[in-house]
Amino acid sequence: MSSAGDIEKLKKMLNQPGCADAPLPLSDETLGELLDRKGCFEAAAYEACLRMAENGAVRLSGGTSAPSQDSYWRMMARVYRPPVGGGLRRADEVTNR
Repeated sequence: MSSAGDIEKLKKMLNQPGCADAPLPLSDETLGELLDRKGCFEAAAYEACLRMAENGAVRLSGGTSAPSQDSYWRMMARVYRPPVGGGLRRADEVTNR
């Protein structure tokens, strides 16, 4: 099980610049489960960003609206995306057998 310190570290990774005290839409329990399941901070942050990247635009009566933050969270997910695939071998290093 993830410690409170681990969850706080993950929260700091996910905080938006200038909004350090703003609450995240994911609970501490959810962040702890992500850390336990994924096994590392970067993979847990990637999954959390993807979960927060849904369209959250709000429009209230009277014309008040709040834009969606989905593009920000997709950009943050790219920061923490795990490497995909292996390295490529150079053509001159490949030997025919």
